[in-house]
Amino acid sequence: MFARTHAGVWHRFHELFVATGRFPAVLHARAGKGEGERLKADYESVRYTREEGLDAVEAAERFLAATLELLDR
Repeated sequence: MFARTHAGVWHRFHELFVATGRFPAVLHARAGKGEGERLKADYESVRYTREEGLDAVEAAERFLAATLELLDR
């Protein structure tokens, strides 16, 4: 089964990796929050603090590390 949309990719990722316990749910949820933050910044001109930006970068680094660990299994 292939996803046709960005939301579909996230749904499949959740089905295949998060729901099965192979990927941390907290990281998946944070990535979804990050997508919402990005959309607000792009389309609503929302501004974020330096601390919020650093938090987003740190969350992305944790997501990437977990993804690389998943690929190494």
